[in-house]
Amino acid sequence: VTAPLTDIAVPTANSVTYDGTEQTGVNGGTGYTLGGTYEAIDVGATDYAATATLNTGYKWTDGSTGIKTINWNIDKRTPTATDFTFAPPTNLTYDDNNKTASVTLNSPFTNSGAITVKYEKDGASVIETKDVGDYTVKIDVAAGGNFNASSDLTASAWKFSIAPANQNAPTSLGVAAPTASGGNGKITGTTDKMEYNTDAT
Repeated sequence: VTAPLTDIAVPTANSVTYDGTEQTGVNGGTGYTLGGTYEAIDVGATDYAATATLNTGYKWTDGSTGIKTINWNIDKRTPTATDFTFAPPTNLTYDDNNKTASVTLNSPFTNSGAITVKYEKDGASVIETKDVGDYTVKIDVAAGGNFNASSDLTASAWKFSIAPANQNAPTSLGVAAPTASGGNGKITGTTDKMEYNTDAT
């Protein structure tokens, strides 16, 4: 006497998206053994193929008993600001030099496209980041092996401010004698590098 075979469905591919960790494309189950590639961490630009081999006493619901191949892949990730680490410029005092921030891809992510750092000041895009004021940083991410392209990513913390430089006190100043007609003297030794305010405070 031969016992009837138990029907089981052929396993199907999971819908998975790249997140830098191991992904399972096909789940194991009762009545079959998985082989081939059913787990992977790379994005599925190349198709993966898992195999399912029946255990004794089982048959597929289509009536067959042979090895089944299940193709699957890992979709590329659409980047978000939380996938990156922002570092503001280290020297934030005005010195007539551009201040540059850096934005890098977090571990364990790999293979994003090129990251382009952009700046805004007073709501407008700027190329130079020299002047005193508040700046917002945004990035464009090109398509890469594991990532889709995305533009204008930013976060609330992706900002920095350039503070005014301290002004040195002027030196070599003198006072010229009053003129006969005006009765007032004048400050001498001034240059176009100095700034003055008549208010003593």
